[in-house]
Amino acid sequence: MRPDVDKKPSLLWNGYGYKAYHGFYSVVVTLIPTAGDEYIAGSYDRDTLSFLSIAGKSASGDTLCALISNLNSPYTSISAVFSNIPWSGETVVEQYTVRGPDKRFEPNIGVKNCANGSLSHNMTDVASPSVILLKLYKSFVTESRSSRHWIRPDARVKYCIVGRTLIVSMPYVGIKRVDLFSPSGRILHSAYTCKNELSIDCFAFGAGLYLLQVNGAVFRLYLKN
Repeated sequence: MRPDVDKKPSLLWNGYGYKAYHGFYSVVVTLIPTAGDEYIAGSYDRDTLSFLSIAGKSASGDTLCALISNLNSPYTSISAVFSNIPWSGETVVEQYTVRGPDKRFEPNIGVKNCANGSLSHNMTDVASPSVILLKLYKSFVTESRSSRHWIRPDARVKYCIVGRTLIVSMPYVGIKRVDLFSPSGRILHSAYTCKNELSIDCFAFGAGLYLLQVNGAVFRLYLKN
């Protein structure tokens, strides 16, 4: 971390790389084989030019993760292909990208179809140096008159729309931080709290896709008119 600025310490480049590594192993308990790594050049005890990846799955097997490191390679776009996925149908793909020193994580979440145990995900604008964390899971879909959202299988977070108010609750653990992002990754609302329930006024937000992050877990939320 760099020294405090206005009493707010911030992460350096390797700090965000570790954050991605921590996010990977906060889910993964079993590593699975990967292909496509390239060792291009090295210097003594470290790689200076390489493209590496690791992948794994959660204990229950309902979440897959991949961590990709693009260090000084010539690639600006990457395609990841997942095979032997133990489910089919709608699959949520969470992508978190760090594009270089002094850059923050950029979240991007979408839904793709997994057919015959296979799913491909294309990533653009990932020129080196960059780190990409991918999470895939088949999620339960809930829908109401005002919203549609995908719930992660390991989540203990509940949320719903009442009128134009988003109500987030985490009854057993408690909410520490809530962030609401626009589809482009811009923070629209951020709050720290020790409560079990929090309300967010969405009156000023139009219909569309939003990303809700609660205690580090990210959910996909669609607001309707």
